[in-house]
Amino acid sequence: MELSKRDKKRWKKHCWLYQGRYRNNDELLQRAKIKIGLEQCIENGKIAIFESGMDCDCSQYERTYHKKAMCVMEYIKYKKETYEWADGVVSVGYGKPSEHPIESHSRDLAAEAFENGHAHVVYV
Repeated sequence: MELSKRDKKRWKKHCWLYQGRYRNNDELLQRAKIKIGLEQCIENGKIAIFESGMDCDCSQYERTYHKKAMCVMEYIKYKKETYEWADGVVSVGYGKPSEHPIESHSRDLAAEAFENGHAHVVYV
């Protein structure tokens, strides 16, 4: 998902005009890309959100769910809150609901290592 040359030029000019307001000139470009991506993924007023990560107890998880369509700031806030509450590595993304069905998977890697006779090693 790439912005056209015209859009890039427009956003760069816009960033330059508000240079004092925004610390990073690429911040508006990033938000523009998120906006385009979110708009392309909306189906029937919903969007698919997927998360994957591992908490501090070595429990690995992946989940996908459908949520009401979000604006850019809602998505950025949601992603920021997810990262703030994470106990370990986490990744958040979005896509079309038709391409990402609702599902949830989790594995307790510490328990699996113990059951396999490796109580002191966790393979990720």
